[in-house]
Amino acid sequence: MGEGGRDVGARAVTSEHPDAEVVVADYLDPASLRAAFDGIKAAFVITPDFGLDETTAMGNVVDAVERAGSLVRLVRMTGDAPGHRDESQVFEVYPPIRKWDTGTGVVHLRGRKVLSASSVPVVYLNVLAWFFQDFANYMSPSSVNRRTLIMPAGRLMDFIDAGDIGHAAAELMPDPSRTRVGETYHLVNGVDRSTFGDLAALMTEAFGENITIESGEESYPPRRYYRFDGAPEYFLDYCKFEEAFIGSVGETPWETMLAGEAAITPGHLRFEPSRFRDWLTANRDAFLGPAQTPAG
Repeated sequence: MGEGGRDVGARAVTSEHPDAEVVVADYLDPASLRAAFDGIKAAFVITPDFGLDETTAMGNVVDAVERAGSLVRLVRMTGDAPGHRDESQVFEVYPPIRKWDTGTGVVHLRGRKVLSASSVPVVYLNVLAWFFQDFANYMSPSSVNRRTLIMPAGRLMDFIDAGDIGHAAAELMPDPSRTRVGETYHLVNGVDRSTFGDLAALMTEAFGENITIESGEESYPPRRYYRFDGAPEYFLDYCKFEEAFIGSVGETPWETMLAGEAAITPGHLRFEPSRFRDWLTANRDAFLGPAQTPAG
């Protein structure tokens, strides 16, 4: 994100939380991170899915945390397959993903290595689900006009509201007794697991209009969401990696969990998850435009 984007984000946070102290920092600027972590007792660390030099970025986080000396818990969000600790495991499951050297499948694992080798009291909140909010990007204008959800595969997947991820992190951060340093907590919302075909049916119910599903590489549209050349090809490869991984362990990846890994839901953390159908209903106009009122 450029400086202009950071300023806009900072103003948005200040507007929503007027009592908050907002500090703008850069993962690749050690001095700014030291200022951000000064006096901080708990932190939720999120990085982009791709493009960031995680080795350098997390090295700078470690430096800032160790200099501050006040942090009791760092919750690091990741998006990795259960049981994976090294990028070689990703390449073994689906070798073509290797060409996307800074993509989702590998960068979080690199950052994890740096944090795990340090003295930082880190736990990992690993999100094994697609965000509700991403679907506004997946339905491009052409697919909205056709009332068609275009996805590269019709497989089973979990879905979660990005707000619930933040809520889960907020539950884990302040009380170190709820977690153990070094452990991984795989987060799903516990109520929204379906195939993409079933999701089209859910959209039909929520929107009050028929939404169909179209699966296949040949129809998958360019992804402006990722903002880099080759985005459609990258995303297709990553979906194939996910399919290959899930296919190798059955419908659920839980059996690949290692010691120090656990599955959690909002229910385990004593709050109600957002449900995809309710979210779709509330955001119908963002997908399809305002509903037309019949002429009287």
